[in-house]
Amino acid sequence: MSTNIYRRNVSKERNELNPVETDDEEREYPKDEKRSPILDLEEPGSRIWRPYLELANKYHRDIVHNWRDDMDSLLIFAALFSASVTAFVIEIYKTLSQDTGEVTISVLLQISQQLANGATHLLQCDPPSKPIPVTFRSTYSSF
Repeated sequence: MSTNIYRRNVSKERNELNPVETDDEEREYPKDEKRSPILDLEEPGSRIWRPYLELANKYHRDIVHNWRDDMDSLLIFAALFSASVTAFVIEIYKTLSQDTGEVTISVLLQISQQLANGATHLLQCDPPSKPIPVTFRSTYSSF
């Protein structure tokens, strides 16, 4: 099955009908010589692609340029913010100390366990239990 493709010359048809009229699109956007003759068919609406692509490329270049500028600004802001917060954290970290209330509770708990073991097992001498490890948490007042 073969399909015949006929090449139309739209500009000649227009000029034959009205010789005063010229095709502005042809002057602004000449035919692309790099294209093969098979792809050089003039179909209805084919001339719109070159101006569209030029406008789209310009628009996309502008968008990408704006995005790049915005990203640069955000990265600079994040770096400066991180540096300033780090300086404050280092200075405040030096002043942190363990809450004395938690230490007191831990010591009292250990004493009460030793007394409880001594009262129930008078004859048996158990070694003192290990102190309960206290995880250090800073209080809000230290900030």
